[in-house]
Amino acid sequence: MVRVGRRQMVDIDDKEILRTFFNGEIGCIEYSNKWLPALEEFCDVAKDLGYVSNESPDAMKVDEIQYHCMIHIPTNEIYAVAGVQYMPEYKEGYYRIWTRLCRIPKNDIPMTRATRYGRGEMPEFDGLLYFNCDFLIYLFFF
Repeated sequence: MVRVGRRQMVDIDDKEILRTFFNGEIGCIEYSNKWLPALEEFCDVAKDLGYVSNESPDAMKVDEIQYHCMIHIPTNEIYAVAGVQYMPEYKEGYYRIWTRLCRIPKNDIPMTRATRYGRGEMPEFDGLLYFNCDFLIYLFFF
């Protein structure tokens, strides 16, 4: 069972999905090498859009940065990423969150909700921030 929103639960077989959104269509995962092909597709789109820091897994420094990714569950496509990066060169014990934060447009993925004055919300960024912070809490306290 995976949590959908605050109270609903959905039965999804993939144990890597930390939480789902949009009635189980969107999930947040902790990046592992299993997701490399999907990340490479994400990077190809990001490169076409001119996103230098996300143009390849090497540019994203996947060996140095712990990433969380938002995926479209029906297609297993990654469409948003954010990382947690340890930066001792800046300050001892310093971690930067939302490192290489990026979202690419996908027509079949519910990405934003209309809000007052025509501005949109990006709930995937809230989810990525939550799991980046949750990763750090686990790192320091467990």
